[in-house]
Amino acid sequence: MTFIEGVGDSVGLIVAVFVAAAVLALLLTPFVRRVVTRYDIVDRPEARRVNVAPVPRAGGLAPAAAFLVVAATFVVLNDTQHWVPEPLTISESELVALFLGGALAAAIGAIDDLFDLRARWQLIGQLVLAGVAVVLGIGVEVIANPFGSGVIRFSPLFSVGFTVFWVVGMINSINWIDGLDGLSTGIALIAAVTLGIISLTTQIGQPMIAVLCFALAGALAGFLRWNFHPASIFAGTSGVQFVG
Repeated sequence: MTFIEGVGDSVGLIVAVFVAAAVLALLLTPFVRRVVTRYDIVDRPEARRVNVAPVPRAGGLAPAAAFLVVAATFVVLNDTQHWVPEPLTISESELVALFLGGALAAAIGAIDDLFDLRARWQLIGQLVLAGVAVVLGIGVEVIANPFGSGVIRFSPLFSVGFTVFWVVGMINSINWIDGLDGLSTGIALIAAVTLGIISLTTQIGQPMIAVLCFALAGALAGFLRWNFHPASIFAGTSGVQFVG
């Protein structure tokens, strides 16, 4: 693995962003827990759950807010300070779409946490979220060729369908592993750190993306303090959809 030239200049920023997001999530989670407990938004013990006492859910709102605040602040400040180069393959509108999509994902998930919607309504919400992401400019247009060198380019119509499939699939992949204390949060944390490190290699060369990945990792690390076994709060659908 070969890192990009000057990667050392980004380490300090990455650590600062990670710590800021972690501290903010760490402080926000108890506040979210008090609010959802007051409104009785809790997971009660039943055959499909591992908790033996009621546990508040919708805790994912805390790391979602921490990431959005820290990452958006960094992007705005970076426009004037030029700490790291702007992403080569991601436009400013796509970064806005990322933040708005993340906020919308958490909001739709919070609705399910509040009303405990049936699965079909959750799926409709995920499809709406994926559709909004596509409209805002998020799309998978090119992938590496798994059978040889080069890349595979998708047609516009196929790209839309694949992007919707990918967004909904990622949300549900996190949802399916969200069964034990800290499991989905821990896996997402490892994934964010891994993607952040890869973004600093010569193959990718996107330090801005690395900063965003570590902002997410920090937010998840701060929340994990409260979500680790025995969890005092669950991420809930708000957390699952945001991370996914």
